[in-house]
Amino acid sequence: MASLGGYAATGPLFQFLKSASGSWTGGPAMSLPIFDGGRLRSELGAQSASFDVALSQYNETIVTALKNISDYVITLRSLQSQETDAQRSIASATKSYNLVKEGFRRGLTDYVNVLVAQTQLLPAKQVQRAFSPWPPPIRT
Repeated sequence: MASLGGYAATGPLFQFLKSASGSWTGGPAMSLPIFDGGRLRSELGAQSASFDVALSQYNETIVTALKNISDYVITLRSLQSQETDAQRSIASATKSYNLVKEGFRRGLTDYVNVLVAQTQLLPAKQVQRAFSPWPPPIRT
């Protein structure tokens, strides 16, 4: 068998190269990605760039959301502080008004001081109304 020019020596290993007529066939397989390497690398680069853009947009969304949350918390704390200050202002103006009114009732001061105390109390109450819910709750 070795005398047939190596045909029989190759055995079943290279039988896929033998055609029905007994002649040997062979050649490069054109379906392999030998010539597609550049195209595949460019598609990979495009997909990688697309991923980078999506990741950048995601990061930007997260940063914007965290900034909005931070702004909201700061605003909320500021409003709470302003409401506390408004309540203290009303308490002080009310106490002053009541003292001046009692002083007027006893004849210790004139009515001008009562009017001055009222003009200090009214703006403080207006500030408090800014923090109260609208419409005001219905009391039963």
